Amino acid sequence: MNRDRLLFVHVMKTAGSYVERHLRKHLLGPRGYETYNSWGRLGRDWNEDELEEIRLGAGPRAYVHNHVGNWSAETVARFAADGWTTFAFARHPGDQWCSHWHYARKRGWPSALATPLDAYLARAFADEWPFRPRRHVDLPDWWQTLDYVAVFSDAAFARFLRGFGLDYTPGAPVNVGANPGYDHYRRSGEVSDATHERLLASTRWARYQQLLAREAQATDPPLGWSRAE
Repeated sequence: MNRDRLLFVHVMKTAGSYVERHLRKHLLGPRGYETYNSWGRLGRDWNEDELEEIRLGAGPRAYVHNHVGNWSAETVARFAADGWTTFAFARHPGDQWCSHWHYARKRGWPSALATPLDAYLARAFADEWPFRPRRHVDLPDWWQTLDYVAVFSDAAFARFLRGFGLDYTPGAPVNVGANPGYDHYRRSGEVSDATHERLLASTRWARYQQLLAREAQATDPPLGWSRAE
């Protein structure tokens, strides 16, 4: 995998802001990467035309960020064909969606303010329901085409960074919310058995289990990375 051209598929509520901040401080800035993150300037993700301009115009050492819902399989494939390394992180989907509910309520989104947690999660976990927030929260159908995907943990992030020859010291979390966690809500009864069963039957739970199985077989540094000098 190419350490000089990096494409981050930012899945919401998976420590993506933390990953971004750490990379900027310890990798991208010190090693002179061109950094393409539109949020500071535009307050939104790149669109397809802008991503194509970046792909065609970026220098030999570059990094590009977009949230998952604004990456398409076709665009990621074009970057990958040009030698970009593609990566993402994931999270226990119950914790992830509890966090998203708190995030949405804090921002005053009607879909969360008007919906109790259990109903919100039931909607999120049901594969057959069209639930718009899923496009930015769930791993996409094409997740297995990415070069590096892992459930975020300090160990998984440290393994990723060792592919660049970087040691990792965990820092303070970013965008910490009021979410006490899925297990807490299960114990309190705020997440029902029916909703939990819906989670266990969902594609997002199957993908999470696949990632945990990968984690059990992970190499250090990841396969495809040569140890950095």
